[in-house]
Amino acid sequence: QIMDRTNWQYVYGQGVNGIKPTTQLAAASTGSSSWGARLDGSNVIQFDGVSRPYSAQENNIEDFYRTGGSWTNTLALNKSFTGGVIRLSASDLTNKSVVPNSGLDRQNFTLSGTFDPVKNLVIDARVNYILEQAKNRPMLSDGAGNANYNAAFLPTSVNIATLQPGKLPNGNELSYNTGNPYATNPWFAAYDFIHNTKRERLLSSFSAKYTFDNGLFLQGRAGRDSYNDSYIAVTPSGTAYDADGGYTEQNSKFSDINIDGLIGKSFKVDDFSITPNIGASYRRTKSEAVTNGGASFQLFGIYTLANTGGKSVSAYKQDQETQSVYGTLELAYKDVLYLTGSARSDWFSTLATPGKDNKLSVIYPSVSGSFVFSELWKPSFLSFGKLRAGYAMVGQATIPFQTQLYYNLRSESINNNPLGNIVNGSIPNSSLRASKATELEIGTEMKFFKDRLSLDFTWYNKKSTDEILPVPTSTTTGYSGAVLNIGELRNKGVEALISGVVLKGADFNWTSS
Repeated sequence: QIMDRTNWQYVYGQGVNGIKPTTQLAAASTGSSSWGARLDGSNVIQFDGVSRPYSAQENNIEDFYRTGGSWTNTLALNKSFTGGVIRLSASDLTNKSVVPNSGLDRQNFTLSGTFDPVKNLVIDARVNYILEQAKNRPMLSDGAGNANYNAAFLPTSVNIATLQPGKLPNGNELSYNTGNPYATNPWFAAYDFIHNTKRERLLSSFSAKYTFDNGLFLQGRAGRDSYNDSYIAVTPSGTAYDADGGYTEQNSKFSDINIDGLIGKSFKVDDFSITPNIGASYRRTKSEAVTNGGASFQLFGIYTLANTGGKSVSAYKQDQETQSVYGTLELAYKDVLYLTGSARSDWFSTLATPGKDNKLSVIYPSVSGSFVFSELWKPSFLSFGKLRAGYAMVGQATIPFQTQLYYNLRSESINNNPLGNIVNGSIPNSSLRASKATELEIGTEMKFFKDRLSLDFTWYNKKSTDEILPVPTSTTTGYSGAVLNIGELRNKGVEALISGVVLKGADFNWTSS
């Protein structure tokens, strides 16, 4: 519910150039224009030929929207036993949108467990299934068919109830704006347009860690996130801007697989703690989509793909992977000095070019350290003090299909021979490199007066190089641009956070930052 309409315009009504409509044609051609005369309550002809008072309709928003609501119900079961625990939960969400004829339903089922079947071995597993169905998701921006946009831009002198039920007896849209057919009747947009989505998502994860008696540990983890999406969009028959209507359906799939392994050990030498780790990871993402569309329904009001003419189909498929190895070394001296160093090497499939020896491996080093000086010097006013500094490098590859030519088979043919076309819109670049970002950071963290006052200060300097950017080219090349490693960006600045406990009591605390 919209609670505040302080700045809503209730002074001028429908029309242009300070003139109210005097004929049905004038009213229909200025359907969304509120540049008319001052509202005076006199009778004027409106879009449907009916004479109504030229006065403010202050309840248009309340009359179109409804009170929304969300209802969530959850049931969870836990079972503990020797060597583990299992949890099963189920939840249901029903959402009634404030936009009429729109809403969302979601069901969520989760099964998880932690087990230690033998000494030193811990296993975690989790499976999560989510089913989400949305009815008539509202369109966005000023696009045709957006009920919100057209309800908001309706002149204040036009009662939104006069646009009901949104269509004429023959099924065509009841248009109130012949000057702009894309200004869809909000009732027609809400009840006759179709924008339905469905997503089935499955998330799963598994991890196992075995710790030997000498402190050495082995850890393996695997996770998968996958979902299937379906989408149906219908521009109904009789729509003002598209009388024949149209139909689009899309089915897409996505999966993201992550696998990693880690071996490490923590041990102490006198006052030093040392923790080396070596690991490797593998990530693969796949996505594909098939879109079917059709224009011009052959039979009025039957919204199926088979009932359309001018059918079209398009498909998309993408597959990429990253392979990595990494190592870390953590050093600590008592509780005073800490030093961490790491190195990581990635191999990106999106930088590979068949037949060319690309340098696919990129190495990223990093080092960070901290000094807890309050362990050595701690006056009465100081509760905690630490200095920290770090340097890190990270990298990122490009999206697929940038290093070589790719082709697409078309639905047309000549003499039963298929036709194809180049997919790339940009000139392929087989020499692309991964972009890099290096950052230096120095900071301090201090707490005073038994943690009643704290200060966190950071200075940072980040530089990104070899950013992969599109560069426009002459269309006479057959392409709209080229993709090059030419971008460079620098960010630097300071961040400061001061926090304090203003009041602290047995039943009341007040902290401000």
